[in-house]
Amino acid sequence: MNITSTFLVNIFLFFPIIRAFDEDEVYISITEAPFVLAVVQVTHDGPQIDCMATLVHRRWALTSSQCFAKPDNKFIAYGISDIKQFSKNQTLPIEEIIYHPHYHQHINNNDIAIVKFKTPVEFDKTVKNIEIEGTTWPQDDRALNRECISYRFGQTRRKLSAKKVDARHGKSACHCYPYIRNICLALIDGDSICYGDFGGPLICDGKLVGIANTIVHLEQCVGRDTSPSCGDKDVMSMYTFICPYLQWVKWYVRETPAPPASCDALRNAETVRLTVVECLKEINLEDLGTNIIILMENFVN
Repeated sequence: MNITSTFLVNIFLFFPIIRAFDEDEVYISITEAPFVLAVVQVTHDGPQIDCMATLVHRRWALTSSQCFAKPDNKFIAYGISDIKQFSKNQTLPIEEIIYHPHYHQHINNNDIAIVKFKTPVEFDKTVKNIEIEGTTWPQDDRALNRECISYRFGQTRRKLSAKKVDARHGKSACHCYPYIRNICLALIDGDSICYGDFGGPLICDGKLVGIANTIVHLEQCVGRDTSPSCGDKDVMSMYTFICPYLQWVKWYVRETPAPPASCDALRNAETVRLTVVECLKEINLEDLGTNIIILMENFVN
């Protein structure tokens, strides 16, 4: 192998090429998204893809805290785009799961976790990291219409797919839901992420921007207790926006980009809101605290 070909191989290993996709969801090979990891739970019916994670460093991955609320019998698998490919020989031994200290399952708050592996991952065409975006969300006409790629195992929980989506971040992006910490996808009837997708990546401009964490029904914004079903009308896909958490991630993963001032301000604003929720929680006014937080988001910001 000559010097030129060796250089090209190294470039390929360290900087995965993100293929462009059209608006239709398509099944893909893991070589097209080698940063995607599957959180697999072994059940009596065999292995099932329970969640997803994203490799951001040889020893670190990002995922959703809810994915490891019950970590028993769960494995992180690499190099698979179909559950039929799962083998315990393709799992990454976990050394530690670091939950965000203010993760709050009841209001789906700070749903981000860092996974540390016992040994560094050896990169090849089926497994390599992706860079975390270190800039703030666009403030131009892309604020509510940014083209990104959503990677999913989805309702089938069996095969990896990719779909081009319009991602939104801003005051009106997530309707009645707090926008500071969230990215929401534009509503498309018949399409949403699903339960096997939580923890999975939202990739914008070739970098990791969000982590899938929930689906919500817009009727909940007007007080109706409506349980969302994947792909139903008015069901919105929501992601944790990584930017406000960059400093926290950087405490563990030193290669993480430093947060821009705007994202650090979002993190500080979030801390104030969390203090209100935690105080009210202590006096059994947690639901009231949740409503106050939503009002603060919509009024103050």
